[in-house]
Amino acid sequence: ARHHRPLGVSVMNHMTSLPVAFVTFLPFMVLELMEKHVKTDGSISYNRHKSEEAPDLIVYIHTGKEGVHAVGHMTFCFEGLMYSYGNYAKREEKLAGTLGKAVFFTVAPEVYINNSCIYEGSTLYGFGLKLTGEQSENLRQTLEELTAGMALWKCPLQQDSDGWQKPEEYMKDYASRLFWRTGCKFRQFTHGPWQTYWVMGTNCSLFAETVLTAAGCDIPRKKGIVSPGEYFQYFQELFADPDSQVISRTWHTADVPETLFRTWA
Repeated sequence: ARHHRPLGVSVMNHMTSLPVAFVTFLPFMVLELMEKHVKTDGSISYNRHKSEEAPDLIVYIHTGKEGVHAVGHMTFCFEGLMYSYGNYAKREEKLAGTLGKAVFFTVAPEVYINNSCIYEGSTLYGFGLKLTGEQSENLRQTLEELTAGMALWKCPLQQDSDGWQKPEEYMKDYASRLFWRTGCKFRQFTHGPWQTYWVMGTNCSLFAETVLTAAGCDIPRKKGIVSPGEYFQYFQELFADPDSQVISRTWHTADVPETLFRTWA
C-alpha cells in the first residue's frame, strides 16, 4: 500500500490554522453527533474496515462528556498490549493536574477498554494501521528499549500492604482503580524529558507521536501543542484515503454494549 505522507502533513497544517478549542474538543463533538444517531436509528455504523487484514497497530483517541474526558487522551495497542502515558501520580501533581510526575503503564487492551467505557465514562475511537515488516520490528525494538529504561512504580493501593483488604478507600485515585480492575503494570522514567508530564507539552499525544515516529510509522510531526482531538481528525482523514495505511475504524462505548469486549472484567 502507498503511504500518503503529503496528505497527512497537509491535514495537520490545516488543523494548525483551526481554533485550538475546536480541535481539542473535536472527539467530544463527534461523540454527541454519534449519540444522536444511536437514539434515532437504534444502532451505529461507525465501525468500518478497508481491508480483510487485521491491523498491526491501533491508535485510540479517548473522549467523554465531562471534565478531562472531554479534552481526551491518546493510547496505542501493539502486539496485545495497550500503552499509555499520563499524569497518574495524583499525590504529586501540580497546577490542577496539568503538571506532575509522569507514569507509564501497559495493560491488556480488552479489559482496559471495557474499564474505560463502563467505569470511567469514556468513549474510545480506534484507528487500525497496517505496518510494514520493518515498521513493526522498529516499533518492537523502540518499545523494548523504552521500557528497559524505566523503573517500576506503585499506585497508592499497591503501596499499602493492607490495601487489598480495603480497596474502596482508594477508589478516588484513578491509578488505584485502574490497577484494581485491570491488573495493569506501572512504570516511570528515571531520567530524560518524559519524567515530567505537562499538558501543554510532554503530554499523551506527544508521547505516542514520538514513539511511533521513532519506529518509522507514518505519523506527521507537528509543532506546538499536540492534542488528541487533532489526531482524531488526522486519522479520520487518512481512513478516508483508500491508499493510506489506516485500514480500520472502530469505537467503544458503554452506551452501545455490542461495541465492548466479552471479558471477565
